Amino acid sequence: MDAPESLNLAVLAALSQRVVDQYKERGIHEVTLTGKHLYQSVPTEDMFDLETDFAGAFPIGSLDDDLSELSNLLDDSTRCPTAVDMERLGNVLRAVSQVLAE
Repeated sequence: MDAPESLNLAVLAALSQRVVDQYKERGIHEVTLTGKHLYQSVPTEDMFDLETDFAGAFPIGSLDDDLSELSNLLDDSTRCPTAVDMERLGNVLRAVSQVLAE
């Protein structure tokens, strides 16, 4: 199956809400991210290049930094979200996914 050529951001928001609602119905309202502070990060510009040979160590990312910057975004309604904020959100969602899978 081929990937879609585009994704409506409203669909992304609706999917996110559905997933959250389902977990809340199961009584899961939050996850503990203890032990999930630092992570190895594949640069976004490289993650879809399946021919790239990743030699050496990956850069290190920080969920604390990601969450701090996302909190700043929520607190400042004049701040314009960026592609980096979307990447930060993705990092947090990956950590949450791992905790829920454990």
